[in-house]
Amino acid sequence: IYALGLNGVGSKLKPVQPSVTADSGSASLDEAGLPKVPPGGLGRKVAPLGKGITTFTMAERVVMMANESQISSLVATLERFLDRQVVDRTGLQGNFAFTLSFRPDETVKLTLLGPPRLPNSDSMTPNADESDPGLFSALKEQLGLKLESTKGPVRTLFVESVRKRPTEN
Repeated sequence: IYALGLNGVGSKLKPVQPSVTADSGSASLDEAGLPKVPPGGLGRKVAPLGKGITTFTMAERVVMMANESQISSLVATLERFLDRQVVDRTGLQGNFAFTLSFRPDETVKLTLLGPPRLPNSDSMTPNADESDPGLFSALKEQLGLKLESTKGPVRTLFVESVRKRPTEN
């Protein structure tokens, strides 16, 4: 499993107050109500975020944008990317807004690099380059969090028996 914890210097996540509407301002939205994007941009404006985490893939860059999202949502998203259980050891409570941009490496589940993509993503610039960090480095640098491989209990599903045999179509 992986444990998500603080990077030692403290979290860079900005707490936000829950809003009445999904598109009101927060730390991850600019003055026009559009998501702030990583340096280099996405190449176009995107619609305002609702609550939770939205993930975009473009060429060799993954961008996670969160608005009014709890750490449990980040943990669930990381589990999908890493294909391993992630436990929250940050101790952080509340809602947060953030943008996380990284270049996928061998630890990131490659099947997630397909859709969803932003519309017209073939015309977006720039793409990832060698200076874009991997997921583990991006978490440290951009959010002040760290992922550490550790041992712990793993959720498992045990099927004791199956009583009905499959039939032909």
